[in-house]
Order: sequence, then structure tokens, then C-alpha cells
Amino acid sequence: MVSVWYTWGMKNILFVCTGNTFRSASAEYLLKDYLKKNTITNFSVFSAGTRGNQGGIFPETIEAMNRYNIDISKHQYRVLNQSIVNDADVIISMTHVHKKFVLENFSNESYLFNELAKNESTDLKDDKEAEGEYVERKDFIFETIDTIHDAIPAIFQKTQNL
Repeated sequence: MVSVWYTWGMKNILFVCTGNTFRSASAEYLLKDYLKKNTITNFSVFSAGTRGNQGGIFPETIEAMNRYNIDISKHQYRVLNQSIVNDADVIISMTHVHKKFVLENFSNESYLFNELAKNESTDLKDDKEAEGEYVERKDFIFETIDTIHDAIPAIFQKTQNL
């Protein structure tokens, strides 16, 4: 049985973070927008969190994504499971912790977001992981989403060959 997230004949890209309400969700919607604007139809993009966030999408995420004319307000978080992992051709983890989680729980390798975006083995932290490194949570979320947005062309280019 094929899950609803799998699309035959396409490359299926999965973004993974913790709650699926900020980084991975933003990456999903930004890559979908990039594909649409460039009339690229052979990619399918989805996201999930290692545990999900029942609080839903962060208001700051919605506001930041609105700057790119992307409405993410209806996004429903998904918790990573074997079916979602099986449907992915390429898994992109936001941090080393997520990469380890995917490997230990599903025996699948994944790429770090920054590995594909910047050729760096570094984490794309969330607001909790980066506490003390920024002044305002909103500023941090906006900057992180801008980072994701700016990296999308590189992510797309790299995933074509994976």
C-alpha cells in the first residue's frame, strides 16, 4: 500500500525537524513555491517532525512566510513514521540530532540541510536550540526562514543528483 504522500515517477523530498511547525514546514512550502515558480513538476515535497508540536504552526512562522506570499497557516504538523520515511527518496534533516533520529529509528540516512545548502556539517537550529544566541524569538524565526528561503535553489540543485 502506498501512502498519500508518495507520488510515483517523482523525486520525493522530505524535510525533518522536531515539531514540523517552523523549519521543516517552512522548507517544504518554500521548496514547493520554488518548484511552482520554475514550472518544475517532477518533485514532490513534504515534511514531518520527530515528535510534532500540538500547539501548531508558530504565529511568527506564518508572519515570516507571508512576506514571501506563502500561506502556511493551514499547515498540520505530521509526526515522522516509517511510512513517511519509506516514501522519501531524499531525507533532509535540520540538525545532527534529527539525522541521528532518522538513522536510529528508521535505518535511513539523511542529509543535513546546511550540508546541501552550504557544504557545511552544521545544524539549522530552532529557537530552543539557539537560546541566548539572539535577542528576540521573532527575529530569530524571520532570519532562519530567510536562510531557508535563500538556500532553496542550492537544495533543489543538490537533490536533483541524489
